[in-house]
Amino acid sequence: MTVPARVWPKEIVKQILLGTAVALTALVTWAAIDAYLILAHARSEVRTIVSSGVSILDHSRSLTDSQSRAKTLQQLSVIEASAYNIDNRLSGSAALSVLSWIPVVGTQVSAVRQTAGDFDVLCQQATDVVSNISQAANSTFGNHVNIPSLANLNEQLGVTHKALSTMHTSTAGLIGPVRSMREQFALMEGRIAGLVGNGHRALTFALDFFGGNGPRRYFVAGLNSAEMRDQGAVLSWSLMDSNQGTFHTSASASVGTLTLTHPAASLSGNTAAVFGPYYPTRIWQSVNAIANFPTSATWMTQMYAQARHQHVDGVVALDTQALRSLLEVTGPIYVPAVHSFVGSGNVESLLLHDLYVRFPAGADQQLRHADVSAVASAVIERLSQGGYDPARLIFQLANTIPGRHLMLWDARPTLQRAIEHFGASGELNVGTHSTVHVSLQSGVAAKLDWFVHSSDHITIQISNNTAYITSSLTITNSAPLHGHPSYALGPDNVATHTVGQYVGRIYQWWPSLSQSPGAVSEEGLSLLRNIVRVNPQHSSTVVSQLVIPHIFDHGPFTLSFVPQGRIHPMHYVVTATGASGPSASAWYDTHRVSLTWTK
Repeated sequence: MTVPARVWPKEIVKQILLGTAVALTALVTWAAIDAYLILAHARSEVRTIVSSGVSILDHSRSLTDSQSRAKTLQQLSVIEASAYNIDNRLSGSAALSVLSWIPVVGTQVSAVRQTAGDFDVLCQQATDVVSNISQAANSTFGNHVNIPSLANLNEQLGVTHKALSTMHTSTAGLIGPVRSMREQFALMEGRIAGLVGNGHRALTFALDFFGGNGPRRYFVAGLNSAEMRDQGAVLSWSLMDSNQGTFHTSASASVGTLTLTHPAASLSGNTAAVFGPYYPTRIWQSVNAIANFPTSATWMTQMYAQARHQHVDGVVALDTQALRSLLEVTGPIYVPAVHSFVGSGNVESLLLHDLYVRFPAGADQQLRHADVSAVASAVIERLSQGGYDPARLIFQLANTIPGRHLMLWDARPTLQRAIEHFGASGELNVGTHSTVHVSLQSGVAAKLDWFVHSSDHITIQISNNTAYITSSLTITNSAPLHGHPSYALGPDNVATHTVGQYVGRIYQWWPSLSQSPGAVSEEGLSLLRNIVRVNPQHSSTVVSQLVIPHIFDHGPFTLSFVPQGRIHPMHYVVTATGASGPSASAWYDTHRVSLTWTK
C-alpha cells in the first residue's frame, strides 16, 4: 500500500522526537548512574573525614605534647587534601552538571560540595590554631609565659570563631544519607565552635592573669581536705605575682602567720545565724564553711588586707587533688624535708594522713606545717624549671575544675565573668530553681575526713505539680578501731571524747522553693542542717524530707547537683517517679550533674 505523501512529514517528526527522547533518556540514565556513583563515593569519603574530625575532637590530649600536635597537623593535612579533592571531583563532573538543574538532586549535590568545602576551611583554621598552640607552648618556659605568642593564639581563635559562625549547617531539603552526613558535620562543627569560644575566653583571662595588661597579685589558698569545710580548710597560703608573662610564687606559709584582731567583714541574715558562730571572717580555717566560693574568696582578700595591709587582685584556691595533677606533669620530686619522693601517687596520703601520724597530738605542729610548705615549694620550684609541655599542665589543671578542686576569683567583673563561663568560679547558686548541694563538714578538731565515705540516696515522687523528696545520707567511718589518741584520730575532748569518732555537720542546699521543717534561706537557696556522729568502723544515716511545690510552673523541673570536692567523692543515687525523665541515676560527684523531668 502506498503511503500518502502528506503523511511523511509527520512520520519524520515522530521519528525525530522518538530518537531525541531515546537519546535524552540514555543521557539522563548515563548521567544518573555516573552521578550516583560519584556522589555515593564522595558521600562515603566525606563521612570518613567527618569521622576523622570527630576522632581528633575525642582525643583532646592530642594537643598536650609536641609529638601529638605534629601528628594532629598531619591528620589535618590529610583531611584537608581529601576535602579539596572531593570538591574538585564534584565540580568537574559533567554528569552532576547535567542533573544539578533538578531541584532535589541539585540540593543533595550542593550539600556534599558544601560539606567538603567547609571541611577545607575548617582544616585550614584548625591547622593555624594547632600551629599557634605549638608556638605558644614552645616559647613558654617554667615561670615565663610568652605574652605575644599567647596573644597571637587568642587572635587566631577569634578568627576561627568568626569563620565558624559563617558556616551554614542547615539540613533543609536534604534526604537520606546526605542529610545524615550533614547532621554529623553540624554536630562536630558545633563542638568545635564551643571549644574555640571557650578557649578564646580562657586566653583573654590568661593574658590578664599572667600580667599581660599590667602587674597582678593573687592570694593562693591551700585547701586541706583532711579537715573539710565546704571546700577544704584554709591552712596555708602564698602569693602569686605576675607581670608581662613572668610570674613567681612566694614560699607557702601557715595561716597562723596572718593574725586578725577582729572580723574583716560582717555577716548578715541567715548567713550570720548559721555560720557566724565559726567566725569565718576572722578564723582562716572557717572561711570556707560557706558553700559559695566567690563570697569566701572576697572575705579572704579582706582578711589578708587586714593582716598585712596589702591589696590582692584575686584568689586562687587549690587542694591536694590539684597538687596531684601538677605532679602528674612534673613527675615525682625528692623532698629532703620528708626524706622521700613525692609524686601523684602518694602526695594525698602524705599530706592528708601520714604527716598527721608522724606528728601526733602534743607534738610541735610547726614542724608539720614546715613539711607541708616544703612539699608545696618543691612542686612550685620544679614547675619553674620548665622541661614539660605547658599545654599538658593546663589540661591537667582543667580536669580538676569540675570537681571544685581548683577555683578562682577575680576582683575585675569582666575577668570574673570569664571564670564563671568556664566553670572555675566555685559559685554555688547555678539557678534558684535547680541547685542541690550536699556538704559534709568536719565538726571535730581531728583529721578524720581521710577515713570518711558518704552516699546519698534520694527518692523523688512527683504528683500534682509538686515534688516530694527524701534524702537518705549515709556516712561511713573507716577509721581504725581501738586507735590511740592522735592529731589525726582525736579526740579533741570538746566535740567528742572518743578516739576516731567522726562528728559531721551536714548542710543541704536545695532550690529556693523547697519547704522543710527547720529550713532557712541562705544564698538564695533553702538550707537544711543536721549533726551526725559516727564511731570507727560504723555507718550512720541521716534522713531529710522536703517538698518543692509548683515545679512545672515555668517549664521542665530540673535539679542541678553541685559537687563538694571531697577526698572521697560522694555517691549519689536518685530515683524518681510520676513524671517523664530519668527514673534512676547514679554517679560520683566529681562534676555537676543536672537531671530534668517534664509532665
